[in-house]
Amino acid sequence: MQLIKAQGVALNVMLMLRPMAERIEVAGSVRRRKADVHDVELVIIPKVIESRARGALFSGPNEPIFEALDALCANPRSRFHRGDRWGSKYRKLIYRHEGRGFPVDLFFVRRETFGPQLAIRTGPAEFSRLLVTHCSKGGVMPDDSHLDGGQVIGPDGPISLDSEEAFFQYLGLPCWDAHRRSDVLLQHHLRQLSDLPAGVGG
Repeated sequence: MQLIKAQGVALNVMLMLRPMAERIEVAGSVRRRKADVHDVELVIIPKVIESRARGALFSGPNEPIFEALDALCANPRSRFHRGDRWGSKYRKLIYRHEGRGFPVDLFFVRRETFGPQLAIRTGPAEFSRLLVTHCSKGGVMPDDSHLDGGQVIGPDGPISLDSEEAFFQYLGLPCWDAHRRSDVLLQHHLRQLSDLPAGVGG
């Protein structure tokens, strides 16, 4: 699908889901502004409200975004159909376009994991791999840290990184614009740092 059409699909989904999302951002190749797009990816923090089910004595947390998605796909007039993955952390929508099915991937995350997840889901793939690979193995993740369930775990425990900027800062990287990101750019940056005199460059 052409980028401009994929951007339209992404905007359509975002407008539908925004009232039920604490935050929602486009990731993947749409965010990187690739000319040819194979899917739309959205990273979402669902809103949580307290509600009580019929017949229940006590209220409990509810995420209305999942009910809205169920209703969207159940509507016979909708261009969106339920894909083969339909869980609480990831759902695949299929958008019917010109007789073909176009994937729309929805990733549901927590506030404290939003930064790493947006960066990783934005890609490209090799760039994302280097973000989570330890420094001793050629990546940029500190050797005393790792990713678990989408959250960075440091030497003192889980670290809340609710923005992409915070995640890149933790890794000691500039927060490059999404369309510039590549493994070549990252490797070049690492080579520049290695050429600096000791104590320079942070």
